[in-house]
Amino acid sequence: MPSLKSIASVKLPDYNSAKLELQYFHEHAALNSSISFNKSLIFYVSATCGTPSTVIGVEAGYDTSISDFTKYNVGISMTKPDSCTSVILVQS
Repeated sequence: MPSLKSIASVKLPDYNSAKLELQYFHEHAALNSSISFNKSLIFYVSATCGTPSTVIGVEAGYDTSISDFTKYNVGISMTKPDSCTSVILVQS
């Protein structure tokens, strides 16, 4: 798929910082997911969808060691020629 990109990274000598990331980009949407290989697996997912005037995005993180979401965020932005409004709800 031409819009799909994968990234694998490891910082030496800290082998606990390994991460695998997948990114997908489209004209009006983007999806990013990553897995951190620490003592426990941590999954992150973020997605954005919109038009030039309206955008909505979500983000979530899940830690398998505690079986719970460590963060979840959502935001929306609307832009008009004479104004711009954004609302972001954050939990981290």
